[in-house]
Amino acid sequence: MALNPLITMVTDGEATHYKMKTYDITVKAHQSTGIVPVITYWLGEEDVTSAVLKLRLSPQSPSSYVEDYDAWQSMLFAKEQRAIQALYEFATIEPTLTKPYQRLLWPVVLAALVLAPIILVALLTR
Repeated sequence: MALNPLITMVTDGEATHYKMKTYDITVKAHQSTGIVPVITYWLGEEDVTSAVLKLRLSPQSPSSYVEDYDAWQSMLFAKEQRAIQALYEFATIEPTLTKPYQRLLWPVVLAALVLAPIILVALLTR
C-alpha cells in the first residue's frame, strides 16, 4: 500500500501500521526565473522532493492509512512558511525596521531617492 520512501511499515504481531519514517526534513526555498519560489525538500544530502509530492498528490489520502501524517504535514507546512519567509527577507531591499517611526520613514526616503534624479534634471533644464 505505501510504496513511498518516506513511509515505513510497522508490524505489531498481526496488525500492520504505517508511519512517517522521519521528521528531519529540511525545506529550502529559492527563486528561479519566475516570481513564484521553488521549494525543495531534503533529507540530509538526498533530495526527496519527488517523494513528498507523490505522497501529497496521491489519489488515496495518506492520512487514511498513515498514523502520524497530519502531524508530519503540519511540521512540513511550518518549515515551508519559514523557508519562504527567509527567502523574501533575503530578497527584499527593505531593511529590518524595529521602530514604528522607521517603518513610516523608510518609504519616504526611498521615494526621495527615486525622485531626486528626476527633480534634479527638471531643475537643471529650466
